[in-house]
Amino acid sequence: MSIYRYFILSIIILSPEYSWTQNLVLNGSFEDISSCPDDFNQLYKASHWKSIGGTVDLFDTCSIDVVPVPPTGYLNYADFEFGSSYSFLGISFPFRFRSDTIFREYMQGEFVESLKSNNYHVSFYAFTDQENRTNHLGFYFGQEDLDSIGSYPKIYTPQLEIEDWIGGYDKWKLHEGCVNDIEGSTHFIIGNFYPPGEDLIEHPDIAFSNFLYLDNVVIKEIPSLIIEEINLNQGECLELASSAINDLVVEYFIDNVKIADSQFCPEEVRNYEIEQRVKNCNSIVKKIRIKVSSCGCRVYMPNVINPNSNNAANRTLSPGVAENCNFKVENFSVFDRWGGLVYAGEIINFDSNELINGVYVYLLEYNCNGKEFSKTGDFTIIR
Repeated sequence: MSIYRYFILSIIILSPEYSWTQNLVLNGSFEDISSCPDDFNQLYKASHWKSIGGTVDLFDTCSIDVVPVPPTGYLNYADFEFGSSYSFLGISFPFRFRSDTIFREYMQGEFVESLKSNNYHVSFYAFTDQENRTNHLGFYFGQEDLDSIGSYPKIYTPQLEIEDWIGGYDKWKLHEGCVNDIEGSTHFIIGNFYPPGEDLIEHPDIAFSNFLYLDNVVIKEIPSLIIEEINLNQGECLELASSAINDLVVEYFIDNVKIADSQFCPEEVRNYEIEQRVKNCNSIVKKIRIKVSSCGCRVYMPNVINPNSNNAANRTLSPGVAENCNFKVENFSVFDRWGGLVYAGEIINFDSNELINGVYVYLLEYNCNGKEFSKTGDFTIIR
């Protein structure tokens, strides 16, 4: 794949119509309810959800009188982005530090369809009105539609364990994770599967119990691995587009080290492999295999031009080429920050006076000593 095709693909990825957005959880925000919850233990009123251990509660603005302590942000709940309904789950209730006293609740959700063999990204928001938190919440995936699993189901081992302080105190907290090897699953269970008495407690000196408000449970498929092959000339840089796959933020790594910059500029003439991973999951969605060659000449482009400068060299975007290099421009294109084409031609001769100040991206395709190369980068127009 040429760097030109990769460059255009990087722009396209930014467009929302190219991203997968389906949440595989039925009624993930608990908005589809059969009637207003008028008491505790009524999760069954939320379509495709039910309590299968303990007494999981369902709340809505219409049932606000029975909410123990409404979380911050729910006082005007109709304006909240996830809607008006949410669940209330007890995940642990030890009356003393590291107690083996058990009081846990479990809720079961349902998928739109049986899961495939791909990896999956799990996210949800949690809020606690307690003064303490535990650090475990598990997701068990299976093919059974269960009725009850009791207060501590030892026979179920969650495939995904969220090991973090669960829930936020003063605002909703986003939790995320990735899971695989759950092919064929039609249902999932949320709850604390960790052995009683072994949970850590954030504040050992505070009397402990842990209940969670849960909302916006989202499980999305992570696309299968894509492999791209790119040729670069020594001294060139590859733009690493800020992109999302299925609305999931991705990051770039090389040799398991995160690339912090927006460009990858290889210094050696050799092969490289960059991995594009889902953030906080390490699931690889793309491998970019780069072959770096040397053509005997290096091309430099300025990164700032000023159309009003008194110095002619500062007014134009002209390439600098090493001596003894047979250099010819084949195509030169300039794009604005939204990917719109503002110039295209066989010479680097566009009127920058017609462009507003800002950052632009260029694509330079050229012939160097009989070999075809491409170079991308950005430049800023200032006045």
